[in-house]
Amino acid sequence: MMAVDQVSLDIAAGEFVTLLGLSGSGKSTTLMTVAGFVDPDQGTVSISGKEVTTLPPEKRNLGVVFQNYALFPHLNVRDNIAFPLQMRRQPAGAIDKEVKRVLELVSLQDLGERRVTELSGGQQQRVALARALVFAPPVLLMDEPLGALDRQLREQLQVEIKRIHRQLGVTVLYVTHDQEEALSMSDRIAIMADGRIQQLGTPAEVYMRPENSFVAGFFGESNFFPVAVEGAGERVTLRPDNLDGTMLQAITRRPLQGRRFFGMIRPEAIQVGTEPDPVFENKLQGTVEQQDFLGATVRLTVRTGAGAIAVRTSRLGRAAELTPGTAVWLNWHAEETAVFAADR
Repeated sequence: MMAVDQVSLDIAAGEFVTLLGLSGSGKSTTLMTVAGFVDPDQGTVSISGKEVTTLPPEKRNLGVVFQNYALFPHLNVRDNIAFPLQMRRQPAGAIDKEVKRVLELVSLQDLGERRVTELSGGQQQRVALARALVFAPPVLLMDEPLGALDRQLREQLQVEIKRIHRQLGVTVLYVTHDQEEALSMSDRIAIMADGRIQQLGTPAEVYMRPENSFVAGFFGESNFFPVAVEGAGERVTLRPDNLDGTMLQAITRRPLQGRRFFGMIRPEAIQVGTEPDPVFENKLQGTVEQQDFLGATVRLTVRTGAGAIAVRTSRLGRAAELTPGTAVWLNWHAEETAVFAADR
């Protein structure tokens, strides 16, 4: 059974990079290899220009935060945080100073004497973060650190982690399977599958310009429909299957290779109305099949000749009033349309 394969990744000093993927994609194994808990069969790990592949974890001077906190239940908050400095034989005065500093950093300055078993899950994760930062590591590794928390608390800690990252300028390698978490926190995202990085880029790049159909289908919601492709160059014409006479426009950023293709459009990129809109290059007629209220947005399922198309629109817009059975037009720009080879 293969665990990772051909990962190759360079992270700049002070950068926040997230490994994003499904279970079994290799993201946690990659992080554990950087940490020194997994020995690679081949390849190297370098930190600040120094190869550390053969060094044990304690010699790499990295901060590590796990999902399960890994705190000492018999110690209070202060002693848990102080432990890495005690292992480094730091003087008592320096330990007190650094512990106080990181307690304030993670907003736990009043809980230093409390036992960790008396803390909430969010507070325990703050202790784990403080312990990983107290010795000022050059790199902070975080493996699904918020996975055990409820959604509201997870969102609060996302903001806190980003604040701490900006304040300290520490390099962060972060692992998660949560797409929104990766989008909101990262400078760059590496989307992984089968031990390989499918795409590496900024959150906007991987979401708006996916390099292959896996990234497009994994990252956010996408509408795929089979098409024939005509033309070459940057702008091509798409003819959806089973829709004689319907032509759509797409902007491609690389040569298309293959026999069968899919067009792709994000649900939020579509404007829906009862008339075609001449402002948009692409127009497709259909009928509303279903309307789902999602709070801030409304999701429409529209049946078209190209198949069922999902549309997301503001609950405050007129499109949110469209009920099942209503005949509608879907309108979107060519630059929002991606094209992928079906056999790739």
